[in-house]
Amino acid sequence: MLAFRSGQLAHKIKGFHEVYGKTVRVGPNEISFINPESVKDIYNKRPNSQFKSLPKDPVRQPPTRPGQPCSILEAGDGDHSRIRKAYATLFSTQALRAQEPLIVSYVLKMASQLRSRASQNDGIVDLQKWFIYCVFDVIYSLSFGEDFGCLENDRYHEWVEHKRITREKVQKRLGQHTVRPDFLSYLQASKHDLTEGEIVTNAETLILAGSHTLQTALTGIVFQLLHNPEALDRVTNEIRDAFASETEMDTKSLTQLPVLGAAIKEGAGNRCKKDRKEATQPYLQGPRDCLGQNLAQSDIVFLLGYLLYNFDISLPEGLGSQILNKWEDQETYAVWMGNPLPLDLTLDTVSGETAPTLAEGLERLDLSSISTSTFSSDSGSFNMSSSDGAPESWISSFCSLMGHEYFAEVSEDFIEDDFNLTGLQSQVPMYKEALEMILDVEPEDDEDEEEEEEEEDDDDELLGDEKTLGYRRAGDRRHMRVASDLSMIESSAELLYGLIHQRYITSRPGIQQMLEKYEVHHFGVCPRVNCYGCKVLPVGRTDTPGQETVKLFCPSCYDIYTPPNSRFQSVDGAFFGTTFGCLFFMTFPELDVGGRAESILSPASLAAGNTSNQSRSSSLNTSVALTTTSNTDQQPLANQPAQINGILTSNFAPGIGFGKIYEPRIYGFRVSERAKSGPRMQWLRMKPRDINELDEAAIYQATHGIDDEGGYEEGDTEMGSTTAAASQQTAIGMRRKAPMRKRRHVPPSSTSTTKTGDGG
Repeated sequence: MLAFRSGQLAHKIKGFHEVYGKTVRVGPNEISFINPESVKDIYNKRPNSQFKSLPKDPVRQPPTRPGQPCSILEAGDGDHSRIRKAYATLFSTQALRAQEPLIVSYVLKMASQLRSRASQNDGIVDLQKWFIYCVFDVIYSLSFGEDFGCLENDRYHEWVEHKRITREKVQKRLGQHTVRPDFLSYLQASKHDLTEGEIVTNAETLILAGSHTLQTALTGIVFQLLHNPEALDRVTNEIRDAFASETEMDTKSLTQLPVLGAAIKEGAGNRCKKDRKEATQPYLQGPRDCLGQNLAQSDIVFLLGYLLYNFDISLPEGLGSQILNKWEDQETYAVWMGNPLPLDLTLDTVSGETAPTLAEGLERLDLSSISTSTFSSDSGSFNMSSSDGAPESWISSFCSLMGHEYFAEVSEDFIEDDFNLTGLQSQVPMYKEALEMILDVEPEDDEDEEEEEEEEDDDDELLGDEKTLGYRRAGDRRHMRVASDLSMIESSAELLYGLIHQRYITSRPGIQQMLEKYEVHHFGVCPRVNCYGCKVLPVGRTDTPGQETVKLFCPSCYDIYTPPNSRFQSVDGAFFGTTFGCLFFMTFPELDVGGRAESILSPASLAAGNTSNQSRSSSLNTSVALTTTSNTDQQPLANQPAQINGILTSNFAPGIGFGKIYEPRIYGFRVSERAKSGPRMQWLRMKPRDINELDEAAIYQATHGIDDEGGYEEGDTEMGSTTAAASQQTAIGMRRKAPMRKRRHVPPSSTSTTKTGDGG
């Protein structure tokens, strides 16, 4: 008791374990465990017991009396499940992504305050204080829809000092309408029927758990980095190299930085013996794990990212050992009482020159989009809403995210057709859950399944201990649908949607959507000067996800480019596939300004290309096609190198032509030039007079002046190419249309069937 009241209980128990081992009796009826196996036994679900988890200590956390509001920390299994369901969707990845601009706005306010404080007091700033200010403002604004005022006033709000005001705040908020929805607006519209007392009680828990714990984690990570300068330099350089400006930062891009992620994980504690990662469980596990871990991860990556991007941090001279001793002697009660963390902040010269002011940063944020977001009580999820108040689906929300502007919105009818999803189940982990998220389908409740499994376990007691244990473990894995899985389901949903999108944009409605984007220059233009602003199209170089990022294909120069904006450079190219680009220009041939390869490489079109390039205006007219070969008598200009759309033909691979860098294909097959010419399927009714006309390899070698050994014939390349091209055109012109054969009518009486015996 004395150790608890002095704030040294955690240090005392740690010392006991260092002396006595992993299991220590710390009281008459209390045992402390530090091995990972005990964590699983204590916190995981217990399907064969009358309790879903071990009951709480009745002394430390007495059970709720009748009529007393239930807190999520002390509630029994039934009330805990009800309260958790009411709050779970508030902290989902999708919900927090919609509130991301709000979180960034407070991070910008903190960065602005740090800039002004860094220029005072010799650059010494107590970072721990500003961390707690920022996270208090964030969680308070998310909860009650109003600003907390810590960052602006440089002090705690009186609500923090006097918890009795909580009821007044909740009653005031429940009695008014807010433009920007917050957590309470969802609880009002939800079907989980929380009482006002339960909302007040859990609001206290939410504010406390969502602020002090984050401040402890943030200061701990910064403290560990300061004592490892090499790691600090690696994290700082990674963040500054990944973003051209701080406006490009978002949760998804920051969480993909490997060094930053490693620093956050290692900042949670010391290195474990044998590097057992399961020994560190900062969010616990099981049905009572941390509900707001997604919010915690978002706040941590944002605050660290903006801090290290804008400032060079270091320990003040002469205060390193003093800060270290104070840090290791922190007191702990309900939470860790963080000690001050004075740092020497220096504004980075590169990022400091380009860093926007607070007003400019807030102006760039689209905070109005948050005011149009609503909580859907019917689906139990957080949804965005359009201007007319209709709830926005997951698909619309996904396509509206920064960096997803290339995507088309796949219709739900297309996704609900099982034929369109053939073969995707084996490529996507957690396929069923991901599909439910995409279609905004509420997951099935697991309570009935748990009761059925408990009955099955009782019936299968005769199967033996090993099999019963196997059922128990399988049940634990199957029912661990907690908040920690939401990020995995979100990643699987994005992968599944991308693979569906690859198929959808080759369908008629999908390709029509992409046409609308293409016509308004939605994908940008070709950077090549001689392409005169030709519109580009997003394509992939492979159909397998995770191998190549999306590229932009120019139909004028037949080249592909990396998107100039960095936010598109992480989009998987497989989500657009190798078929879409070729199929798009075959569907809309008037947009294919490059034309067919055989006509472009012909001498007549080369000359026409040289002539047209001289008189071409600055704006590309798609009606001017370089494939025109009507003037067959025109010869290339003397002493003028052959060009295609202003590009020297020597820049293309000699003897190979188009397709060296990007070769459009239809479902993996190259497209014959005959398929692009004439009315549909007319080439199938063309019949050659000579079998040698079908020898495309020989025609190709003759056209490009290649001998039998694969080399080029010296001096005869141009003559051989011209002769072969002329002979090829003559042969094609001599082809005649094959007559349609009529099927011979066979009367039924004349038909006979002969059966052969076994002897043959």
